[in-house]
Amino acid sequence: GATIVFGPTASPAYDVHVAKDGEELKLGNVTIKVLHTPGHTMESSTFLLKDENGKDKIVTIDAPIGSSILEIAHQHDLPLEGACEGSLACSTCHVVIDDKSYQSLKPASDEENDMLDLAFGLTKTSRLGCQIIVTEGMKNMTIKIPSQTRNL
Repeated sequence: GATIVFGPTASPAYDVHVAKDGEELKLGNVTIKVLHTPGHTMESSTFLLKDENGKDKIVTIDAPIGSSILEIAHQHDLPLEGACEGSLACSTCHVVIDDKSYQSLKPASDEENDMLDLAFGLTKTSRLGCQIIVTEGMKNMTIKIPSQTRNL
């Protein structure tokens, strides 16, 4: 199994201003208007994994907002299968979300719940990684990847 923790992993050694969408900033004679482009903003994420000896292994990545947990796992060779490649036709990208973060997610669709019924080790906070899209609200989210999958 593996645990994925989303959130900031470092703090800068200088003052930072995080601009909001549509905000205008003045730099001398130049005015810059901030426009958010979905899928291009990066959310710094830390993945905590167990290696083959059961020891903690930490992987820190930048996860694009708008990407699914499944896509991020595949891009970084994390052990999340996804046999149907995110088409909502299997349960092999089953993950378990921490209680607090689970409450902040949009509810699972009926189709996702049907697939979750087939998942190995189903819990009350189980979701499919292909259906969880990274947002800024995912800071400090913990996601566990079960040690086994069931592909029927």
